[in-house]
Amino acid sequence: MKITQITSKVLFILALLITISCSNDKPVNDNPTNNIPTVTEGESHTYNLSFSGGEINGKTFSGNLPNKDMGNGAYAIRQQYTNSENVWVDEIALVLNNGNSDDEMGVSMILQMNNDQAKNFGPTSIDDSSSLTIMYGNYLMSPLSGTSNITNYGEITNFLNVVYAYFTITFNAEMQVLDITNGAQFTTQLSGSISINRYFTP
Repeated sequence: MKITQITSKVLFILALLITISCSNDKPVNDNPTNNIPTVTEGESHTYNLSFSGGEINGKTFSGNLPNKDMGNGAYAIRQQYTNSENVWVDEIALVLNNGNSDDEMGVSMILQMNNDQAKNFGPTSIDDSSSLTIMYGNYLMSPLSGTSNITNYGEITNFLNVVYAYFTITFNAEMQVLDITNGAQFTTQLSGSISINRYFTP
């Protein structure tokens, strides 16, 4: 059941970003009332993750990813709306993929927001918690618990009213790891940071 929940979250994020990427060549509404960027438009995204414990003890990932590269990059999109149950939803979908790396790894987050900070990470069965999924080799990881901090938050809205967010998120989490080849499970401690740059526009 947990694998199905995680997979559904990942597919939702990927479908959302693929749909929105079709408008990448359109102008962006740089409304002066938007938050002022703290980074230069078009600069690369950065990431740094390290694991302690279990079969991936000591494993680290770090690097830079190009802006505006769907197959090998990072996006963060914020959605705010009232759902069918009349509940206010405020969340950021973040995807990072270093697919062109020799050590391929992917991260997806659905951050449940409280103002400009994310709620704590938790199992995917808890609706009010933020979710985090990491895919690496045979391993599929999801959080048992965790916290994060967002700094340098800003956003920009395009002509379709899609809100691209840019910020740095630092996080720590206890991760449940599943080896999808044999069903073995273990836990590991994750610490990391991801910096999403301002969405690139020509």
